[in-house]
Amino acid sequence: MNQKEVVALSFDVDALKQSMRYAFANDITVVQELIQNVRRAGASTVWIDTGVTDTGEPTLSVLDNGTGLKNFQVLLHVAKSGWTDDLKANEGPYGMGFLSCIYASKHVEVTSLGKFLRMDQEQVLANGQFEVEEVDGALPYGAVTSVKMYGINTSKFPSQIPAIVKGYPIDILFNGYRIERLDSLDGSFCETPVGHIKRSSPTFHPSHAVIYLQGFMVHAGAPGYRGTLRDVVHLDPTKFYGKFPDRDVVINQADMLALVNAQLKGLYVETLLEAKKRLHPGVFVETYYAMAGSLGMLSVFNDVDVIPKSFMRQVFEMPHDTDWTDAFLATGWEGEFFTREQLQSGEIVIGQLEKFSTEDDTDNSLRWIFAYASKAWMLSKEIDEGHWLHGLVTLHEESDVTVKPVDVKRQGRTDSHRLQCIGLSNLVLCENVLVSMGDKTHLLGEPVAHEEANEIYVTLDADGKPMFVQDAVVQQLSSYRWDDEFHEDARDEDVHAINQMVRELASDSPEEQLALSLTAAISSFSTVRSLSCTIAIDAAGNVTVMKMATD
Repeated sequence: MNQKEVVALSFDVDALKQSMRYAFANDITVVQELIQNVRRAGASTVWIDTGVTDTGEPTLSVLDNGTGLKNFQVLLHVAKSGWTDDLKANEGPYGMGFLSCIYASKHVEVTSLGKFLRMDQEQVLANGQFEVEEVDGALPYGAVTSVKMYGINTSKFPSQIPAIVKGYPIDILFNGYRIERLDSLDGSFCETPVGHIKRSSPTFHPSHAVIYLQGFMVHAGAPGYRGTLRDVVHLDPTKFYGKFPDRDVVINQADMLALVNAQLKGLYVETLLEAKKRLHPGVFVETYYAMAGSLGMLSVFNDVDVIPKSFMRQVFEMPHDTDWTDAFLATGWEGEFFTREQLQSGEIVIGQLEKFSTEDDTDNSLRWIFAYASKAWMLSKEIDEGHWLHGLVTLHEESDVTVKPVDVKRQGRTDSHRLQCIGLSNLVLCENVLVSMGDKTHLLGEPVAHEEANEIYVTLDADGKPMFVQDAVVQQLSSYRWDDEFHEDARDEDVHAINQMVRELASDSPEEQLALSLTAAISSFSTVRSLSCTIAIDAAGNVTVMKMATD
């Protein structure tokens, strides 16, 4: 009869002890394990000090005011915890923490409750025995227990220790300075099925929360997240377990994140709906817009009968082709609102247009000109497709807008040889410009370009003199952009040339033409005022002041 082969779990203890030195990822793990033990021992304060021996060997001391170490043997019990049954049930300690001290240093000294033990790494791994000694004298800071390690690399601890204890529940002093623990558990947290959560960010971002287990970070937030306001989660240690040995993530990390995100989103939704009941409607929309958007809940505003002016921008200067849309748009003041009833009256024009461009749909420019003439408010925020404001938008990409001169005085052709970027166009001198959309009409009262008609309408001032064309008018005909640059010099030359052509078109005599030209030339010089002078102009157009007298 053949004997059956039987197998069972077995250990090469010596090999395992040597291999365990590679289990702990870095030296900072030692600090985490020690202060974790300190908290479990009921301490309220931990003192962490780094130093150097007379021979230049770096040291790390961790002291605490907990209950003390009554049985030194538990330090070298592997996978056997010396904590109480309640603590074991609530936190699941692995009984491996002190091993990190052995592997990270050449030798370790432990002092507690009048007893002292020194252990060398090589002797521990060689199954050496160590005698616990009786000692007299108080520990620094009035501490009860001290663990001091020799030969541990502490060079990065000044930056690492403040980072790892942000969520720790008890006071930490590092080299004499108390460390700020902004994420520690306090009364600002609410209890949830996954643990305690503090909602701090104004918007919900899945996986952006900082998550702690037993005071140590197990999730730092999504890569690239740099917000100073962040949600903080302290996981329930009876439901989540750190992955051995470093416990910088939990077992089934992805499942944990999904559960936390679901709880967080629920808190944000609850906050949003509670604010809707509590706040003034306009304040609610303005304050909680970003949060609602992050939750995909912009529809929460659909039955709110106000819209913040800060959600809109009013056209306050002549529209033109520019990289900076804000150049002619002004955002409404925060804290000011339009009511639904106010907008339903139709007195205020609400618009929604694509960016002004000379290179796309030419009709777009006329719609923007109407927006300027009517002092329209342009919607600049995304709102839900079911929002009532959509039904009140009267100026849009399908709107039919006309721009016509009123009481034309003279017309002439531009000289394209004198222009940089504008082709052959009609110059039209007129009393005013009428801008219309349906039954809504407005007199513009200033020069404007009609790109589709290839015309520039130049209005007259109260004295019947032509108003000078400004930068925005020529930028209604050309973007002045090429080679990825805006060419301001070319724009300025065209403005100067167009205005000179306007003077020539408007003048009835050489004297009048000269007066118009000089008025334009000195308009930018505030010091050239109240003068009487005699000038001479040569055949090349050079001006010489022959005689000057001031009033």
